[in-house]
Order: sequence, then structure tokens, then C-alpha cells
Amino acid sequence: MNFYPRAQRSTGGHFGFLASPPTLARTVARAAAHCAIIQRIELESSPADPSLEELLTYSINWLKDNNFFKELEEAEKKLVIAPFGTLTKKIIDPYSAYAETACIIAWALRCAVIPAFDTDADAAEIALQLGWLTDAGAQLKTTAHLRDRTEISQVLDVMSAVHWRLLEHLQRPTKISLQSWAADIYAWPEGVTPVGLLHEDLQLEGKSIMDQSSKQLLSAVRRIQERHRALLWLLGQDQCYSSIITIP
Repeated sequence: MNFYPRAQRSTGGHFGFLASPPTLARTVARAAAHCAIIQRIELESSPADPSLEELLTYSINWLKDNNFFKELEEAEKKLVIAPFGTLTKKIIDPYSAYAETACIIAWALRCAVIPAFDTDADAAEIALQLGWLTDAGAQLKTTAHLRDRTEISQVLDVMSAVHWRLLEHLQRPTKISLQSWAADIYAWPEGVTPVGLLHEDLQLEGKSIMDQSSKQLLSAVRRIQERHRALLWLLGQDQCYSSIITIP
């Protein structure tokens, strides 16, 4: 299933083509950072309530007390601590698919399952599984066991291929046979929902991608792009999450 051009796996790094991957502590901190961003965006659309200010303060203190706050990039910090009512669509948009990142990292920490690529990650469920704002979540940096490089690379192959296929179809609608993805040929990593096929091509919500609207396809691309980005970060493409490059 390696028909995707692996441009991002070129040269350098401690493993021959990528830099050293993040440590367990950094991986847990990045998961917490994404939970914080997801929560802050959700709180922005909630009815005014003094308890929300308390929750926001508690969340920030929890991040700081557990040495997670420093994982947030400068723009992310500004978003998380922003006063209520100040987050515009322009500010929020770059982070609107962060539940997908949290899902991938939770899977890497053996806390969650990666859903099918045509299904949104459940942000609330992922936060629960990661122990957001709990002692168990804080202790993941020493108690969790990261999946190994081979498993993460296998999922990267899947996400890269699906991402490429969706983008190609958006640019030049055409059918491609993905028969080689049959379950008896490719062993799916634990905790990963297999890619669904229909008439030997990708399917979205039970329909071939040939029968999907541009809006549906773009939504799937946004979802898969964020998962793709998270996997590359886990493999060490760049220390800075926002600098990760998926498909040019």
C-alpha cells in the first residue's frame, strides 16, 4: 500500500530520515495542550457563566502545575488565556480540527482508538480517555507506554495514502483501485479502524468518493490532514507542531 510518494521521509535525523521523536513527557504535554485548546474554543460558544472563568483558571493552573503549559506555542497560549468573547473565527480556524490530533496522540499513548477516516474524533471522549484535568492524566508522563515507531509508521502510511487520494480526487476526479488494501493482505495496527472501500476505492459514509460533494470531501481532507500532521510530529519531523508539513 506504499503508492503515496514519501517526500517527507527524505534525509537526516537520528533514524535516517526523520529527527528524534518527542519524549513520552512531551507527547503527554502535547496531548494536554490540544485538550486545553479544544476546551477553550468550546467554552467560547457557551452561555455566559461565572463557573466558566473558574474552569478556565483551573485548567491553566493544572497545565502549569504539571509542566504542560510550556508545550503550548505562543499563539496557542494566547488562545487558551484569551478573555471570553474575544476569539474570532480567524483565530479559531487553525485549531478547529485539533480533536483529530488529540485522538492520534491518545492512540499513540494507548488510551484511545482511531476512528474511521470519515468519522470525526469525539473531543469530549478523547479528553476523558487522556485524563484531562485529573491526577491520572498528569501521571501519564510517567505511566503511559508509547506505541513503537513501527506501529506509528504503519498508520502514517495509511493516513498519507488516504490524504493523497482525497486531494488527488478533488483536483482531478478519477477512480483508482485500492484493492491491495484488502484486510487479508494488510495487517491493520491495533486500535486503528480499517479504511473503508467501496468498489475498490475509498468510501465516505457508505458512498464512494466519486459520489461525494466537494464540501464533504474537503471536510474529510481537513480531518485526515490533522491526523497526518500528528503522526509526523510523533515521528519527529519537527519539534514545533505548527511547523509540521504534510502534503505540499
